[in-house]
Amino acid sequence: MDENDDVKTRVRSKLLADRVKLWLSPYTTQDGKKGQDPEDLAKKYSSELGQPVEVISRVLEELRIHSVNKLATRKLKTNQQISLCVTLTGGDTSENIKATHVEAQLEDLTSSLTERIAGVFHVPCERLKLISEAKMLNDRLSLAVQGVRDGSQVLAVLLSEEEAEAARRQEQQKMAEESLMKTRQAAEILATRDQDDNRYSVVITDQSGKELSLPISERKSLVTAMALHEKGRALGKRKNYVEALVVLIEADGQFKQCRSDILQAVDNYAILCLDIVWCYWCLKNLEHLPDADARLRICQTSFEKSYGSNMERLMMLRGSIGMELVLYVRLYLLQAVTAYHQGRTDVAKSLLAKTESIAARLHVNEEKLAEVIAVGFSVAEARLALRAHDNNVAVAVSYLMEKREDKKRRMEIEKKEQKQRLRQNRYGKTADGSKVKVEIVDLLTGMGYLEKTAAEALKQANNDINLALQVLQDNPHLLDLPDVQDAEFQVSDELLAEVTFMGFDPSTAMAALRHHRGNVQRCVDDLLAGWVPPDVTASVNEQSATAAQINEEEREAVESLVPDLQNDEDDYLDLTLEEELAAIQEYRLLINTNPS
Repeated sequence: MDENDDVKTRVRSKLLADRVKLWLSPYTTQDGKKGQDPEDLAKKYSSELGQPVEVISRVLEELRIHSVNKLATRKLKTNQQISLCVTLTGGDTSENIKATHVEAQLEDLTSSLTERIAGVFHVPCERLKLISEAKMLNDRLSLAVQGVRDGSQVLAVLLSEEEAEAARRQEQQKMAEESLMKTRQAAEILATRDQDDNRYSVVITDQSGKELSLPISERKSLVTAMALHEKGRALGKRKNYVEALVVLIEADGQFKQCRSDILQAVDNYAILCLDIVWCYWCLKNLEHLPDADARLRICQTSFEKSYGSNMERLMMLRGSIGMELVLYVRLYLLQAVTAYHQGRTDVAKSLLAKTESIAARLHVNEEKLAEVIAVGFSVAEARLALRAHDNNVAVAVSYLMEKREDKKRRMEIEKKEQKQRLRQNRYGKTADGSKVKVEIVDLLTGMGYLEKTAAEALKQANNDINLALQVLQDNPHLLDLPDVQDAEFQVSDELLAEVTFMGFDPSTAMAALRHHRGNVQRCVDDLLAGWVPPDVTASVNEQSATAAQINEEEREAVESLVPDLQNDEDDYLDLTLEEELAAIQEYRLLINTNPS
């Protein structure tokens, strides 16, 4: 290393320690040019490093330019401008083939390029399909990922209206199948992951709220079914009925793997049947009428068993029936629709009248809704509470405040239990395979022992506190164990970036930061001195990387599903009833027009 490199390394170290970022303002302008002259900085480092000010100033400028160039190169790689030769062909008429050049970015999605080409040729975007390198381009992938480069030839095929509709349906079905595969993967991960080491826990309860204890195989099927059901319901709320139906049918298959007595203990399956028939109706799939009829019978039987023939069980459990009545609105409506298409007009007319009567009872006064919302509750919360308490604002607000406090208490308990489980997982297991008891660890720490020491003694003593105390007396070396909080340090992206900015290998920098528990200066000093991670081999690194990749894939899969899981246990009851009321009027008109 020559003298200039040595000075540069020492200046980098100073910049790192002082958290100085030369590539940002005030040292660099927005267009990458030199900004404020770091004269004070140069004088300071000149004094500390024993180097002339002009030398330090020159090094600072070199480092600034190097940083700016690296950022510019990175930006160029991820946002490179390209020119494509696009040829338009096809369509409803035998038009002459047209060609032109279209500008794009490598990171553009195909859908973005399609819109641009459609604008250039003044053709409908939804009827265009792009082909490059003898393969159809995927609308949801970037051009770079699909091998499109500067100068690539792109064939834009203009489909006829019939071809475009067929392609749209095919793409819709393909997307539904892809979504189902990801959703099922996430649901199975959620169902099989040990609750103790998974931050997404699933609790299964019966209609009274009592938690059910199930064998592992049945718990997996039931949790998978429930997660798929929630995903399907969320898709339905977004009016994506094709994809919703695919996911709901898959949930149905999972539910059917459970014993009948389990399905009778929870009302999820009945509601799933209702959701499936609702999708049938929204998609106007009249060919599924026999299946719809059977599912609605299952639904009604289950509701009567869960809620009581006159909803007396529900009144006893809840104290009101207003929220669950929306399920009967949809049930009776769908029964009426099914009866009408089966030619049972009188039955349909009677069911519509019953549906309309319940819907009128559940009507929420807009002014009262606004009053409850003004207190600080959401539209859904306000609507549900007012329905449950016959539009009484004071009672509804009181109910919601009590519910919010109850949820807060439950979250605090769950947070405490989760923290205890995480602690227990850190301790490992005892000699007989049991988990170390956290409460006994706390007893020992209360006696003055370190947490790690107490946990190790209990592991050897199979959670026997007296035996653990004997172990500690007989094995004084246990008292020298590092405490639990000295476990592997989690390195943030910001800390890693600060060290790798100086040119160190990321994996080595990561190991050094963990070794020094985030102390950047000590980490850099050791790395400059030639420090290497202890007991690290290529094979171990590869295995760790593979494990990390698997965990990351699992995390992404689960987190893609979690937003669609219920945040509120009553979420499935929040129906505006606008679609139901419109359907009542539609079929009342049909019945009046065709009374026979």
